[in-house]
Amino acid sequence: MQVYTRVITNSWGQSHDPVLEAEIIAAVAGGITVIFACGNGGTVGWPGCMPHVVSVGGAYQRQDGTWEASSYASSGVHYRYPNRHCPDLSAIVGHAPKGIFIVMPTMAGAIFDGSFAGGVFPNGDETGKSDGWLVGSGTSSAAPMVAGAAALLLQAKPSLTPAEIKQALSDTCIDVVQGTSASGEMAGIGPDSATGAGMINIGAAVDNVSPPITCPRAPTIICPRAPTICKRAPIVCARAPFCLRAPIDACVRAPIDVCARAPYVCARTPIITCTRAPIDGCLAGPWKKPVPIDKIIPPEGTRLEGEAASRRLVPVVVMVSEEVLEMWRAKEEAYNIIYKIGMVEEYTDFPGAEGCERGPFNPTGKE
Repeated sequence: MQVYTRVITNSWGQSHDPVLEAEIIAAVAGGITVIFACGNGGTVGWPGCMPHVVSVGGAYQRQDGTWEASSYASSGVHYRYPNRHCPDLSAIVGHAPKGIFIVMPTMAGAIFDGSFAGGVFPNGDETGKSDGWLVGSGTSSAAPMVAGAAALLLQAKPSLTPAEIKQALSDTCIDVVQGTSASGEMAGIGPDSATGAGMINIGAAVDNVSPPITCPRAPTIICPRAPTICKRAPIVCARAPFCLRAPIDACVRAPIDVCARAPYVCARTPIITCTRAPIDGCLAGPWKKPVPIDKIIPPEGTRLEGEAASRRLVPVVVMVSEEVLEMWRAKEEAYNIIYKIGMVEEYTDFPGAEGCERGPFNPTGKE
């Protein structure tokens, strides 16, 4: 597996070495963020003073939560880089004389386990000389904090360069306006000589470089629409009444049109009932007992005399089906009688008319 280093943290210093200096410059040029502790006790160390690296100083948090410059962390200018002031920014460091502030484990009986042990704070960490615990701090412990911040920035935005990481951390620092560094330089409003840009604010720095997060929107709930009830107007198959002679009380049904729109069933329209009205102004009256047809309709050429000649014949309309009408049309005798009377195709159910006598028309009659 190939590992590509993006951040290097250093908590040490030494005398100037041109070869090492070239290596550090090359590393930064290659995209590696190099972080160095500025120094403790007032001296700015090398290579922590190089302009290519992130130089880390110290800030101390008071009981009330405010920040002040650490009196144990160094600040200032190294003679090799007269235009370069250190630190660039700060992380947590305790106060002089030993920077006692952060509890950490160490190897039991180690040098610092013994040198920080005993005494009363702030001159000692009040721990045993060989108990494996140490209370201390310095720019050496502050540098790894900044390295962790740089790694988080790269996680948020992998394309960041070393210069962009330094700038992102500096732009979001908490301003430290109180206290004095180990070099005697005072903190103040804005970037200052004692703490640089101030105390790092990792959360703000990450937010500052993180790309906008597109929160997935909750899917739009498609509310099911109530099914549309297509109340299609029923196709009314016209069924025109076939009235033989209006106004009378019944109609012959005409054929129903065949509806083309399946599977809809065509609703039949009500059969129109023709209004019965008196014919020829005849007054309503009771029907008389039927008499033979030959008593009413004499043969052709017969001359009516006496009472028969004085009587006025009243046409009688009888409704039958078309099938019966066609059957009667085939009977020459019945057809001739109808034709001679002058009511062609209007008399139906002819045998039933035999024996009818003249009499007043009764519009309410059932027979």
